[in-house]
Amino acid sequence: MSKGTIVTIISGHLNVFKDDSGRVIRGDYVAFFGIPLGVALALSYLHIIIEKDAAAFCATSLSIFAALLFNLIVLIVDMARKSNEKLRELKAGGKDSTGVHRLTKKINLLKQLNSTVGFEIILSVLALIILLALTIPSPKNKWINFNHGQVFASGLAFFLVTCFVTHLFLILRRLYVLLGNELEP
Repeated sequence: MSKGTIVTIISGHLNVFKDDSGRVIRGDYVAFFGIPLGVALALSYLHIIIEKDAAAFCATSLSIFAALLFNLIVLIVDMARKSNEKLRELKAGGKDSTGVHRLTKKINLLKQLNSTVGFEIILSVLALIILLALTIPSPKNKWINFNHGQVFASGLAFFLVTCFVTHLFLILRRLYVLLGNELEP
């Protein structure tokens, strides 16, 4: 068992945006990173700042989602363990090639889902740090304009939260496929 690092989680997640032949799916990058970047840049350009109360609300919401995502990882690991056991049994029997193929696809989907959920947790932790920093009142100083820092931090928070939301849809899509396959006879 290897130690997972943040880089391992991120690279595993980025592999989700490749097709079966290993080519990068550019449309997914645009949807899951380009759109959040565009939103963050537009809101930063307009100098929209996340106020203290809104930052606290978003931080609370992200904390709840992060806890739920940790629970989802536990469920994914349990499903993967059971699927791997069943796959070993099928391979030992040597008869059901359709079942082996189906379980192999399911295990790959579970790996992708695990990577995406791990990435979501990283996004939520980073967003929490930025949002909590935004709840700290900025000092009044006639020599330094802290407004630029708040605009930058707000833009970064907008990017991370928007990425978080778009990736929730990716998780939903993968869960829908996974559970749809589970419910088929």
